[in-house]
Amino acid sequence: MESVSHSATPLWHPQPEQIRNSNLARFRTWLREHRALEFDDCHDLFQWSVGDLESDPADGQCTIYGRSDSTLNRGGVRMGTSEFYRIVDSLPEVLGSLVIDTTGLGPDGKETPGKLLLFVTLRTSEPFDEALVNRIRERIKNELSPRYLPDDIFAVPDIPQTLNGKKLEVPVKRIFQGYELSKSVSREAMSNPDSLEPFLDLADRVRTTF
Repeated sequence: MESVSHSATPLWHPQPEQIRNSNLARFRTWLREHRALEFDDCHDLFQWSVGDLESDPADGQCTIYGRSDSTLNRGGVRMGTSEFYRIVDSLPEVLGSLVIDTTGLGPDGKETPGKLLLFVTLRTSEPFDEALVNRIRERIKNELSPRYLPDDIFAVPDIPQTLNGKKLEVPVKRIFQGYELSKSVSREAMSNPDSLEPFLDLADRVRTTF
């Protein structure tokens, strides 16, 4: 297992975790079918990126804190949203993005129909048109997986964030599931609370299609 910084500089090199023989073949087949993770063959070893955060192991031991992003679950295949953002935000027209999967229990205790919704903020001079939507879909299909093609893509002025810059994925998801704003997020904990207004309007429109 290898630990790297945000700039991909190696930080720690313990012995690699190994998946061998039949387990290796089975895992390789699963990944190729679902394209859920990036991976490389290395002789009899198998390497893949997990994306968890950890502390600096100055004493030779590390503490793994888990992913800094949320996860999407499409057809039983889980993927971190950071992989999604890496693809979408690489488009020159896109300044930022946020993705949610509305699957889950709504405020009435009933299962919410699962929709994958993508929100993007664009550079000032860029139009949000069908051509751009098609480019986004094509990039996701080719570089991620057709499984993660959004049901809808919306342009928004800003991406809701906490005071420390974390995207409000779960609160936005709850809003689209029908939860009241006061039970979804605290405006005082946001750096840009006004950014929620377009999401509230969109949620009212989208829920009528559930």
